[in-house]
Amino acid sequence: MQILYDNYFKNFENRKYHRYLEQLEQKSGTGYTISRVPLFLEPRLIQRLSAATDSLLRLLASPAYQQETEAIPWSLPQHPMTTRDYFGCADYYLTDEGPKLLEVNMGPAGRIALVELMEHLFCHHFSYPRASSTSRSFNERMVRAISENFTHKRIAIAVSHLPSSRQHLTCYRYLEEILESFGVHGKVVYANEMDHRDGAFVHQGEKFDRIYNLVIPFVWDNHSEAFTRFQRLFQSHPDSFFPNPTGARLATKALLPACMEADNPRYGLALEDIEQIENIRLPAVRLSDYVSTKELLDAFGGEGQLVLKPIKDYGANGVLIKPDRETVKRIMNSQAEHYIAQAYCPAQKRPFLSATGERTTRMALVRLFFTDGRYSGMRGYLQEAHCDCNQFYIAPVLTASAFRADEASSAI
Repeated sequence: MQILYDNYFKNFENRKYHRYLEQLEQKSGTGYTISRVPLFLEPRLIQRLSAATDSLLRLLASPAYQQETEAIPWSLPQHPMTTRDYFGCADYYLTDEGPKLLEVNMGPAGRIALVELMEHLFCHHFSYPRASSTSRSFNERMVRAISENFTHKRIAIAVSHLPSSRQHLTCYRYLEEILESFGVHGKVVYANEMDHRDGAFVHQGEKFDRIYNLVIPFVWDNHSEAFTRFQRLFQSHPDSFFPNPTGARLATKALLPACMEADNPRYGLALEDIEQIENIRLPAVRLSDYVSTKELLDAFGGEGQLVLKPIKDYGANGVLIKPDRETVKRIMNSQAEHYIAQAYCPAQKRPFLSATGERTTRMALVRLFFTDGRYSGMRGYLQEAHCDCNQFYIAPVLTASAFRADEASSAI
C-alpha cells in the first residue's frame, strides 16, 4: 500500500483539503477532526472484515445468545428483532495479526449522514476514481431500510433533546437532504415532542408514517424519565420505529466474552462462522467470573496487559486502557458485574499528515457499517494514542482495487 500513500503525499495540496473540508462542514457542522490522509485498504482485508462481521451478526441473532442478554439490566421495552433491525457498525483495530474486534454497536452510528458523503467529496477533490470508495451505495441502502423499500414517504428523524446532541443538529439535518434525494420526506424532530393521533405520528401538526430513531439507546435507557412520551410511542407502535432499540441490548460489551465461546453448540454457528470469530476476537472475560485482582491480572499476563470496558455504555465512556493494579482492584471491588476485561492489543500505524505538514503515523481503526444485516460501508479513524480514546481523526476508506496495478502493486 505504500506506493498509494507516496503518490498521495506527492500530489497533496492544502487548498484541495480545505475545499473538501469546507464542503464537508457545510453538511456536518464544525467540531469534527477530519484527517488529511485517507485510509487505503487492500481488497482482501475488506473482504475479511465483511465476512467476520457477517459471522458476528449470526452470533447476535442466535436465540441462545439473545436469551443470555436478558440478564443485562434494561429499562426499554423489548420487541422481537427482524433482519432490517440489524443496522449498526463493528469497530476493529488493524494489527499485525489481522483485524481485531473492539466492539459492535446496534443502531445508527455517530455522524452516519457523512459515511458516503465523506468518500464522495474526498474522491472529487483529490481526483480519485469513484470506484475506490468503499461506501458508494450506503445512502440508498440506508433509505431503503428506513422507508421499508420506499413504502413509507414521510419520516420523522427523532433525535435526543438533551444538550449533548445539539452539536450534531447540522449533521442530523443533512439526513433530511439524503432522504429527499430518494423521494422520501424527512424532518428532524425532538423525540420528546412526538405524538400519535388519527393513525399517524405527529409533530407540531405535521404527520409522519414512520420514525427513524437516532436517540442512542443507552442514553434513552439512562435517562428514561426524559423519554417517557417517546417510550410510550415505541410501546404502542414498535413496528413503526427503525431501527428497533432492542438491538442495543444485544450489542453491549458482553458480546466480547461471548465471542470466546463461539464454538459452543448452544449458539448453533457453522464452522466457518466460528473460525471467522476466532480470527478477529481478542481474549475477553467478565470481571464477575474472577474472585481476585491477582487472578484477573494473571489471566492476561500481568499488569498493563488489559483494557477494562463497561458492559453497558457507548463511545469510550468508562473505558480504562492498561489500568494499574489499584484501579483494577477498585473496579473489581465496586463494579465487577458491570465490566468486562479485554486483552490490550497494539494497533498498526498508518501514514498521517499533521496540520503543519509533518508526515507521521497514527494508529488505525476501521468502522464497518451493516444495513439489513449485511455490509454497507466503511469509515476510518486515525488515533493518536490508546490512552486517549477520544483523540481521533475521521478518514475516508479507499480500496486499492480501483487503482492501476503499478499504483497498488504492494497490496497484491
